[in-house]
Amino acid sequence: GDISVKRALQILPYVFIRPSNLRLMEWSEVDLDNRIWTIPAEKMKTKKAHIVPICDYVYNILKEQKEISSYSKYVFPS
Repeated sequence: GDISVKRALQILPYVFIRPSNLRLMEWSEVDLDNRIWTIPAEKMKTKKAHIVPICDYVYNILKEQKEISSYSKYVFPS
């Protein structure tokens, strides 16, 4: 598969969220400086915003991904 798919699958076990939330992850939701991903309430089943801490492993993958997908609003564009 594509490098974006590989990176998304590498991140999934570390963030414990639904695959659809990861697939629709947007750069505007990610704060790399504070290492937080805030999933908006409208994207969550519970209709409450969800804050996901970003560990070092995920942080490094997201930094690499930003180099190839910064043109898109999505972190893992298809």
